[in-house]
Amino acid sequence: MKKLGILGIVGGAVLLYLWLLIRALGIEVTVSPCPTPPRRDLMAELRPEGPHRVTAADQALVDALSAGRPDGDTPGGQPVTAQC
Repeated sequence: MKKLGILGIVGGAVLLYLWLLIRALGIEVTVSPCPTPPRRDLMAELRPEGPHRVTAADQALVDALSAGRPDGDTPGGQPVTAQC
C-alpha cells in the first residue's frame, strides 16, 4: 500500500470538503482517483455530473464545517474571514 504522508492526508480532506460543498450547491460530482503515471501530480479529478438534490444530511455537514471547531477556537487563534 502506498504511504500517503501529511500532504496526502490534507489533500484527502480537501477533496472531501470540495465534494461536499459542490453537492451543497446542487451539483452532483464524481471523484476519480488518478494514480496513473502520466498524471502523478494529481490526487483525483472532480467532475460535475448534473443536478443534485441537496439532502438534509448534506446541509448538516456543510453547517458543521461552517461552524468551525467545537471549542469555538480557530487554528492560530484568529477568526477566519473571507477576503474578496
